Amino acid sequence: MDRDALDEVYAGDFDGFVARRDELAKRLRSEGDREGADAVKALKKPNQPAWALNQLAPKQRERLLKAGAALREAQERLVAGDADPDDLREATDAERTAVSEALGAASALAGQAGTSLSEPATERARQTLHAVALDEEVRAEFERGRLTSDHDAPGLGELALGAVQPSGKGRERRKKQSAEREQAKQRRDKLKAAEAEAKKLDARREDAEREVQAARKDAERAQHALERATERLEQAAAAAQQADERLAGLRQD
Repeated sequence: MDRDALDEVYAGDFDGFVARRDELAKRLRSEGDREGADAVKALKKPNQPAWALNQLAPKQRERLLKAGAALREAQERLVAGDADPDDLREATDAERTAVSEALGAASALAGQAGTSLSEPATERARQTLHAVALDEEVRAEFERGRLTSDHDAPGLGELALGAVQPSGKGRERRKKQSAEREQAKQRRDKLKAAEAEAKKLDARREDAEREVQAARKDAERAQHALERATERLEQAAAAAQQADERLAGLRQD
């Protein structure tokens, strides 16, 4: 299968993924590569966070992969007793910096492509970038630009840090990191709750708009009925007056 053509499928704009995928499958089938065509046709469209990360340039991906590798090495050395906890903290900080840089680049690329990431989508992309360091499957997909969904990040650095007795500064740092993660979780929960409430309010607004439209139609029908009744009343009153005038004339005769 043409890897460059497959790269173009994943690297193109978000909305056009299915069209590019199907076009490639059609071309492969016409060339007699039925197996390749079936494989391409079965490709799942990436969700928005995964798509944005697939747009990163190779050098940007490489920086994050190196930072992740350094973090894994620091964890392994610490567990083996060959490193100080400060080494792991330095590797963790470097990995977080690489994640922030990659996330900023991916967000910018998504915005330039007209598919800006929402705050929840940006957070999911961040968690996926962290997962690259410690999840081999996610790392392989990220390295090839083939992510199809976002992923939860394992507890970065916590396993290795737990294998040794941290210093006083280390305990404070872990406490601060735990608080930051809890705050991030609370922000995500608030965002989800706000989105759910917004959907409910939108549904109520739509219901109210339908009720207003129905009421307006009822009012228009009532107005038309009133106008017709008024016209009949005026006609009846005029006819009655004419009858009264004829009766009065007959009485005088």
